[in-house]
Amino acid sequence: MKKVIALLFLPLIFIGQIRKEISLNYPVKDYSGTTNSLKVIDGRPDKNIGQFVSRGQTYQLRFPTEDPVEDIQNWFERFNKNRKKGKRDLILYLEKLKVKDEVENDEIFCVLDFKVSTFVSDGNGYYFLDRYDNILRLSNKDYGNISSIFEENIGKVIQKLLFDSYRAKSIEQSIPKEELANYENILKISKPAFTENALNDGVYLNSEDFFSQKPLEGYQLNTKENGKVEAVGTNGKLAQRKIFIYVDQGKAFKNTNIGFLPLEKDDRGYFIMSNRLALFPEEIKVSPVFFFFGAVGGIAAGITVAAKHQNAAEGIKNKIYLDFLTGDYSFTK
Repeated sequence: MKKVIALLFLPLIFIGQIRKEISLNYPVKDYSGTTNSLKVIDGRPDKNIGQFVSRGQTYQLRFPTEDPVEDIQNWFERFNKNRKKGKRDLILYLEKLKVKDEVENDEIFCVLDFKVSTFVSDGNGYYFLDRYDNILRLSNKDYGNISSIFEENIGKVIQKLLFDSYRAKSIEQSIPKEELANYENILKISKPAFTENALNDGVYLNSEDFFSQKPLEGYQLNTKENGKVEAVGTNGKLAQRKIFIYVDQGKAFKNTNIGFLPLEKDDRGYFIMSNRLALFPEEIKVSPVFFFFGAVGGIAAGITVAAKHQNAAEGIKNKIYLDFLTGDYSFTK
């Protein structure tokens, strides 16, 4: 009830509104020379980005001309005027971009929900390349420049996604153009980790191998007296740091900074029970901007950044999903 009342009265205490323009001035040149064109598709159900309150002022985010399709395409054109050798036609699919306020324990958080994906188009369909999907929550009490953080880093996220996509290898499965909005479900049902009744025992070196259910050949799992599991092959033991996931007697375990954790499954996907502070104890202390570029590029990374919450958060465990397309963590809280 407190949350509802607080949000209802927020607009009453602010006079005026500051409009912040999303910065699209960072270089996005394709130095690989492989890109022929970039087409932006705005698939957001709600085109209104929204507003948020920071330090007693209401802010509204906007694209330079309020048309993300034209703005992002023109941005790409400015830095890629000579594309004679380029052969790949890229698609940038804007899926979500919203800002809002949330009240928790009488504290106001500014929330950015941002999801954008890239594909290659061959004329008949789209082929997935990469994506960014993150929810960022910043406390008004801990950060005074939230509007600048959002304004500057939305463009930087797109910049990094484009740089990665220029060189990325696409998934082989084609997505019909008329089914772009449903691409996740189409790709998900093609993965044996979701469709088969049981997982294959063995060692997996990356997320693609795990979700495709292709364990490393020539290695078997041995359980030591202390309960630890090791992978042994004809060439000796496999270093644990190289193991992404292992499956023993049908049960999966994910390698993390705090050891191997059980990898469970529900209707949404595969997850571990932990928290960001436990998985990334050092990086989280660096800067809130880290969350734009760190290992949070999962399906829906929900992050609360506030130093005073650190001790409490270390003891809280939540579902953290594994993105089946990128291998990134997907934080829910």
